[in-house]
Amino acid sequence: MNLIVEGKIGPFFLIANRIGLEEGHEAYKTYRDKKEGCAKASFGQTADSIP
Repeated sequence: MNLIVEGKIGPFFLIANRIGLEEGHEAYKTYRDKKEGCAKASFGQTADSIP
């Protein structure tokens, strides 16, 4: 965490898939059911809005 705060690395390597809000329902089910090894979920207005 300190490396992220210090700006030495970015947190974006943690994001495996970028999913927009329009797909949120299905993405949440994937997270809830722990399918495809999903451990966290991050949502944006569109898939392109998540860096």
